[in-house]
Amino acid sequence: MIRFLQRSLFAPLVQHWLRPGGFLILSTFVSDTDLPHYTKPGPAHRLQSKTEAREIFEFLGLKVVMDEISLIEDGTRPVATVMAQKPI
Repeated sequence: MIRFLQRSLFAPLVQHWLRPGGFLILSTFVSDTDLPHYTKPGPAHRLQSKTEAREIFEFLGLKVVMDEISLIEDGTRPVATVMAQKPI
């Protein structure tokens, strides 16, 4: 899921669509106290901390293999990119 955040899709995606050994990549906007402030997208459509995606994926039984924060092309908004694997 790239720059799209709908938390209600995480569990069904992992349980029904992601095959054992498969990877899930999430790259979406993120907010945290030490990151640049921005207004769009709104808070409901971005991660609320740098660790939120990792915590969700680990709760769903995935192994996080990559977790990084970077700025998008405009240089002002941070994006969290997290890749996780479903156990075989």
